[in-house]
Amino acid sequence: MEHPHEPIDAINSWQEWYKKNRVVASLDKPLESKDSREELHDTSNAIDSWLQTCTYDAMKQATEHFGDTIVEASATLLADEIYSCLLQALQENYDHTKKEFENATRLLELIKNDAQKN
Repeated sequence: MEHPHEPIDAINSWQEWYKKNRVVASLDKPLESKDSREELHDTSNAIDSWLQTCTYDAMKQATEHFGDTIVEASATLLADEIYSCLLQALQENYDHTKKEFENATRLLELIKNDAQKN
């Protein structure tokens, strides 16, 4: 079941990764059991693997959302109009992000200047 909430998506991604990467010790062969437990201690790529899964899931979800938006828009708009809407949305996102960056930069400068005075 798909959930539109990021925390639920993160939990689902982790559970999916865990199910694919867990190692269960063998009860029938004692030495094999020990060897399989040794693999549990190797966590060198656990985070990278999990992050790759999360990135893939996020990209898959974004692609689906973009696809849904294009299908909805194409019902009433021409390709050039969809393109213009996409360009306008990207420009608005850029302008908003630029204002946030400028505000954060100004706040940082104020704090640095105040720290230098003291």
